[in-house]
Amino acid sequence: MPNCFNIIDLNYLNFEHRVLNRAEYLTFMENMYRDILENLKVDKIPDYFSPKYVQTTGGENIDYQGFIDQVKDLKQHVESIQVLPLEETVCEGNKMALRYLRRVTKKNGLLSNVAVLGIFEIQDDKLVRCWELSKVIVGEKEDKALNAIP
Repeated sequence: MPNCFNIIDLNYLNFEHRVLNRAEYLTFMENMYRDILENLKVDKIPDYFSPKYVQTTGGENIDYQGFIDQVKDLKQHVESIQVLPLEETVCEGNKMALRYLRRVTKKNGLLSNVAVLGIFEIQDDKLVRCWELSKVIVGEKEDKALNAIP
């Protein structure tokens, strides 16, 4: 019977990326959420996101510049975003999976709650990748755009 699995010895590869421990991941993500989502500080994006950053939400991809543009757009339409305490966290290697609720107050006073499940990849202390599923659970149909923020 032929072997269907190729076994590759990765021991010879030199992985130079530092891997964060659980406490470092949580601190990093909490600081990022505070600065970028809750305070919408566009100037802080380079502190947390690599220029190689790619985000996939609902099958749509955006790159680093697309993410910057998205945060700038949020500043025009959103009064505040509150990331509620993380409900679930799993860390393995250079990836972290999170489940949490995001509460959004728009400039017109309307509220939205967005449930988020995201997997994040970090290299060299910067986010390089995000895969996210999110759903508006309270809010208007137009709030679907709120799904596309990490």
